[in-house]
Amino acid sequence: MPVSKYRKERREDAAKVMDTCLMAMLWALHNTEGFGEKRLVRVLEETDRIADYISEHRLTVKDIRRTLKEETGLSFRQQDTDR
Repeated sequence: MPVSKYRKERREDAAKVMDTCLMAMLWALHNTEGFGEKRLVRVLEETDRIADYISEHRLTVKDIRRTLKEETGLSFRQQDTDR
C-alpha cells in the first residue's frame, strides 16, 4: 500500500473514532443530564475551542487531566499519548 493511501486511511480511521467519541458524549449528556440543542451546541463549541488550543500547543491533554483531578477529584489513568 502506498504511504499516501495509508496516511489517508489513518486520518479517516481517526476521524471515525473522534466522531464516535463525540456522539457518545453528546448522547450521554442528553440522556443523563437532559441537555437539549442549545447546551449541546455550547458543548460542541467549547470542544472545538479546546481542540484548537491543543493543536496550537497552548493546552495539553496532560494539563486537562491534571486540572480535572485538582478541580473535581476525578482521576484518569494517564495515556502514553498525553502531551
